[in-house]
This record gives sequence, C-alpha cells and structure tokens, in this order.
Amino acid sequence: MQVSEAILNIGLLILGLVTLSQGSEYFVEAASKLARAAGVSELFIGLTLVAIGTSLPEIVSSSVAIIAGSADLAFGNILGSYVANLTMLENILTEEEDHHNVFKTLLEK
Repeated sequence: MQVSEAILNIGLLILGLVTLSQGSEYFVEAASKLARAAGVSELFIGLTLVAIGTSLPEIVSSSVAIIAGSADLAFGNILGSYVANLTMLENILTEEEDHHNVFKTLLEK
C-alpha cells in the first residue's frame, strides 16, 4: 500500500512541476504578445512582464504553502529565490570588466 502511495505522490509532484512550468511559460508568451501588439518596447517587456512571469511559480507555490498553514515553507521559498537571484546577478556583473557595459548593452537592444 505504501509503495503505490509513494508512486502516486511522485507522479503528482512531477505533474505539478510540469503544470507550474508550462503555466509560467504561457503567461510570459501571452504577456509578451499583448505588449508587442500595444507597441510596448522589448526592454520594457524584458524588465517587467518576463520578470513577473518567471516569479509566478514562486508566488503560486508560496501562496499554496501559506493557505496550507506552512508559512515557514513559503518564507524559505521566498528567501531562497532572492538569494539565488542575487547570486546570479552578482555573477553576471562580475564577469564584465566594466559594469556599465552590461547596462549599456541591455539598453541598446
């Protein structure tokens, strides 16, 4: 009985991860198409809509954790996300010799 329950839980976990990932992907694509149709610049799309779309899975999973009464899980999710984002940003900036070139390149595209 426990083996079949474990298999069911693993299957539900995989299904949840795929659904969450695909939902975020659809959100980003639809928001980008709407913004382009409205004449919004690519820079604005990249800095706002895509950022919101990639944060959507974290928002949803944290919200579900809070509703389920696991505020500590939600806090850990948010904290881990911020640490990962800051670490990636730091690595991107330190790869460039001149930090201003990174932002100049982003604004020119």
